Amino acid sequence: MPPDVLIDRPETKVISASVFGKQIGLVEPKYMVRLVATGHSPGTEITNSVTKRKQWSLTEDDIAAFHKRFTTTALLARKAGVHRRTITSQVQHHGTKPFSAGDEVFEGIYLLSDVREIMKTN
Repeated sequence: MPPDVLIDRPETKVISASVFGKQIGLVEPKYMVRLVATGHSPGTEITNSVTKRKQWSLTEDDIAAFHKRFTTTALLARKAGVHRRTITSQVQHHGTKPFSAGDEVFEGIYLLSDVREIMKTN
C-alpha cells in the first residue's frame, strides 16, 4: 500500500485526506484536502514518515464527522442504489450547489442539509 494511504499507529489508524477524497468519489480529491485544511471538517496535519511531506490525515472519528455534515454524489448514489449520473442530474435539477465558504467552492462536496429533498425522491 502506498505510504500516504494508511498510516498504522498503535493508538489509531488514519487515512490521508486525499485518499479519502478518492474513496468518496471526488474527481479532484484536493477539495477534500482543502475542506480539512480550512477547518470545515476535522483532520490532523502530519508529516509522512516515508516522504517527509506534510499531509492532512483523517481518523475514523474525523470521517464520521464528515459524514454527519457532508456528502458527495457518489455517496448519495451508493445510498440510493442508483447510478451517479442520476444523482448528479437531480442535484442540478434542484439547483443544489457544492459547499462553499467565502470565495472558495469545494467542488463535489455538498452539505447534507442541502440534499435532503433529493434523497427523499430516491
